[in-house]
Amino acid sequence: MKRNETLRPLLKVAVPVMLANGAETIYNLTDSWFLGRLGSREISAPTIAFNLIMLIILGGLGISAAGTTLISRAVGQKDQKKAEFFLGQVCSLLLLASLLLAAAGWLLAGPFLRAIQTPPDLFELTADYIRIICLGIPFMYGFFALQSAMEGTGNTMAALRIQLLATAVNIPLDAVLIFGAGSIPSLGVKGAALATVLSRGVAAVSAYVILFRGRQGIRLHVANLPFKPSVLRLLLKVAIPSSLSHMASSLGFIVLQGLVNSFGTAVIAAFGIVNRIHSLFYMPAQGMARGTASLVGQSLGAGDPSRAGKVVKTGVFLALIYIIPGMIFCFFYGSQFIRFFINDPAVIDEGSLLFRIISPSVIVFTVFLILAGAFQGAGDTRSLMMMHLGRLWVFRLPFAWLLAFPLGWGTQGIWYAMVFSNVVITAIGIFRFRSEGWVHALKEV
Repeated sequence: MKRNETLRPLLKVAVPVMLANGAETIYNLTDSWFLGRLGSREISAPTIAFNLIMLIILGGLGISAAGTTLISRAVGQKDQKKAEFFLGQVCSLLLLASLLLAAAGWLLAGPFLRAIQTPPDLFELTADYIRIICLGIPFMYGFFALQSAMEGTGNTMAALRIQLLATAVNIPLDAVLIFGAGSIPSLGVKGAALATVLSRGVAAVSAYVILFRGRQGIRLHVANLPFKPSVLRLLLKVAIPSSLSHMASSLGFIVLQGLVNSFGTAVIAAFGIVNRIHSLFYMPAQGMARGTASLVGQSLGAGDPSRAGKVVKTGVFLALIYIIPGMIFCFFYGSQFIRFFINDPAVIDEGSLLFRIISPSVIVFTVFLILAGAFQGAGDTRSLMMMHLGRLWVFRLPFAWLLAFPLGWGTQGIWYAMVFSNVVITAIGIFRFRSEGWVHALKEV
């Protein structure tokens, strides 16, 4: 099978996912741009909150990704009834998880901020932001249900339309609620959080309307919502390692954020802006990874592992075409990105340094993102969990602490530890892919 035989199907699934990721990134960058107009304190609060929020989000993404794996397998087997039953189970699990994690996030906001050494002048501002965002977690998980269904069937345009709608709602709400308008008071950081919750509510309602109507190739039936023990066990077998790996990785980023916080507000702001810019350039790779997961699942469901391997190689090729020029631009002109958000010399200097150190390793890590999509689509989530844990807890955090503090490298020690962890985990991922053990990880579907 030649590459062009996998190119069109992969692009059909991945391009709408890329665009949806781009809309999500614009969603986040809009908050940063508006809050940057208020100052480094306001832009730093969401940066600190981001790691706890991501911990909660990734729990849902793990369940959604497990749903994509099972639904795509059923689609590959041409079993529509099974695919729709998996969808119902995924929706119920997402709803239950969203309520539990939203409550946990609300209650743990204060202890979390104290644990990561949040500066006193940012504490209450960040706590308020987290608690408001937690109110919208069930909405966010509702949209994850649509993503799971659409990526599993290979029809990702519906999720893109909903994401574009949410972004279109979020931008004007940001402006009004952050700065105020007429009788609406200026809410600053709280306004940014409230705008996010409201726009995600619009997305969730729209997502469930699409799923219950069933006009996009798969329908959500009320009869499929009650848990069936055997299917729930299968779903959890795939979802738990995926969710735990993402959540443990996110917890690792929280610890990393604590190390960054010890260097002050300017470094916090620079770290947050660079991460958001890199997330923009990661967008195609993440889209390719999720498209790869969908097509790998369908290929293995149809009993065609050779096609699954070709999909992975095509995904790597396409992702690198985009990420390489993007990271070259960040390496040489990163200061311009920083200046767009905030004109603070200390933030610009630190952010430019971070861009120069980390950008080459982003290219390497992009390969791992595609491989991770393949492992997810194959249901090889235990191996993937070990790789995610190793990246943060074995290779990044110990070296970041050692280089930054005992060896006295300061912030550069953290940045170089990020490079090291990206390179090592990608090498491990390539070894796992070549072993082909991932192809046989899930035999029950």
